[in-house]
Amino acid sequence: MSFEEEPVASGGGLDIDCSPENLNLPKYCNFHKFVLIEELTLEEDYTQLHYGKCRLIGKVYRATNDEFFLENVQITNITQDYSLPEGTLKIHLKTLANAHPTLEHGKYVEILGEVILLNPSQEDTPLTSRGVVEQLQFISKTEDEKKLFNYFHHHYKPAIKVWHVTQINRAGDLISRKLERRMLEQIIESF
Repeated sequence: MSFEEEPVASGGGLDIDCSPENLNLPKYCNFHKFVLIEELTLEEDYTQLHYGKCRLIGKVYRATNDEFFLENVQITNITQDYSLPEGTLKIHLKTLANAHPTLEHGKYVEILGEVILLNPSQEDTPLTSRGVVEQLQFISKTEDEKKLFNYFHHHYKPAIKVWHVTQINRAGDLISRKLERRMLEQIIESF
């Protein structure tokens, strides 16, 4: 993504042209796209983070403060050299107040939800990758852009706003099948 800004002449100084053709905003994903916990937690550039609805598979972890996380699962059919051990990475699960999904520690689940960026000290004001891009678009200096980007990276972490939870069996096998399907779809799209 480019963060180059086009200055627009105005009477009071330098303004930024915010017309739609100059903004490179991510498009909201309106279907529950399958993503790996690893893809979300290891993404360092929040402007590239999935924006919208998602589907994840993992193991529920309940912290001592009663917060829930979804841990990665060992993926079958991938050698251990290329696969992280189960429970190495986890992503915070933010449940809606009026929805009470069944989250039980140690259970394998498939979660439908939405990717957000959560600041633990301000949980009621999450961001999205689009919000990061929008805020970075209005920074006029590369130095300030880096400061704001570092602020987001140090204060916000990817999380999932949970809409629906389904308990599953053989999570590693299911992830493997979904990854195989993703590869086939990419091959078909390349033709």
